[in-house]
Amino acid sequence: MFQRFVLPIALASFLLLPAGAAARSALLPSSSFEIFTPDSSGGGWVIHKIPIKGDLLWGCADVRRVDRCNPVPLPDFMPATSLDFIHIDDKTQAAWLKVTVPVLGDTLMACYDPEGSPRCEKITLEAAPPVLTIDRIWPAYDAGDSGGQHASAQGGILGGRGGTIVSTGPSKAARIEPSSKGSMWLSASIPVPGPVNLYACRNLATEPECQLSVPDVYQVMREDVGFKKVSSATNSKGRFVGVVIEDIVEGSAAARAKLRPGEVIVRVGGFPLKNTAHFKGLLTQWPATYEIPLELRGGREVNLKVRRPSRKKK
Repeated sequence: MFQRFVLPIALASFLLLPAGAAARSALLPSSSFEIFTPDSSGGGWVIHKIPIKGDLLWGCADVRRVDRCNPVPLPDFMPATSLDFIHIDDKTQAAWLKVTVPVLGDTLMACYDPEGSPRCEKITLEAAPPVLTIDRIWPAYDAGDSGGQHASAQGGILGGRGGTIVSTGPSKAARIEPSSKGSMWLSASIPVPGPVNLYACRNLATEPECQLSVPDVYQVMREDVGFKKVSSATNSKGRFVGVVIEDIVEGSAAARAKLRPGEVIVRVGGFPLKNTAHFKGLLTQWPATYEIPLELRGGREVNLKVRRPSRKKK
């Protein structure tokens, strides 16, 4: 299994640095490395984090030796650029990388072969705004590896009226995963509350792509979702906390999932609900070929297996 190390510059000056005090003094004392490798003597990815100056990416055949590491050029590099792996294949080391550039926003890249000829290529997100924030929303990272905080701006259909959501995120080590988790749902939004696009990203190891998910016209007519009537649930201060199920259609997806009147839905597809309109909008946008993940108050999770409505023969 890959390991992730964060080494202060005093402990890692041997790594990625030419010999000589002059080269070392050029770096800030608080500089550090994030190393993704099978073990302390193997090869892998290295993110050199330099405050103010920005992050640099290296691919290393051996993380212990500077002569076995090669810099990876990235487009649109600017001072204060930050790098963050979304997913790294635990076998091939192919990776989804998020590049955040001040003013210009986030870019998604697919990266390969850190031990040989390390390279990254930019992934085009169709119909994405020129400045955006991207975030993986599915699959979830392993709960046992969670730690730290991450924030993402949500708005539009997926985010309701908008606002910033801060939630517990995964540790860096949690991002080293089986290749099956390289197929993911990615949200892309403008940095302030506004519309959100949803992308299905797949084929990381071969021909990486992220396709824009367009609401299926059949979803608007999904009579078998089964939420016949819902209302707002509020707390003692009158603040919205979820959607109360009041009535369910017999034989529907909701009924098959054993949902019951009186239960409160707080999230759809990982998105905290803003109001009942937001709830209905999420059901409409979620792709018809995928199950709809719901979270109820109390933490219970349910996947709705929704069928398309049958076409009547003329």
